[in-house]
Amino acid sequence: MDREIVSVIDLYREWFIPGADGLCVETLERGSKAWRKGPQNKTFFLRRKVVIEEIVKVARETGKPQVEIAQMFERVRSERNIGLAKLASAIKKGEIKVV
Repeated sequence: MDREIVSVIDLYREWFIPGADGLCVETLERGSKAWRKGPQNKTFFLRRKVVIEEIVKVARETGKPQVEIAQMFERVRSERNIGLAKLASAIKKGEIKVV
């Protein structure tokens, strides 16, 4: 996973849209979990997974496209001037809802 990613939209793309190598996080997760071993990588992955799972959940509940929900979360993240880790924490605490 790219540690330089700061936006929800870029995180969404990295997770679901294969890059030049034909891989995305979703594809990697279907295979071996070895790609994210190590305590730092695991924590980094799990924080970002919170955001992705919330995008998927809200899209399923509302019938809206996942990318639209990702854009909503990005607006919230940007307005609050927080990073993805703080966004994930706020989502876990129930402090952020987009619909």
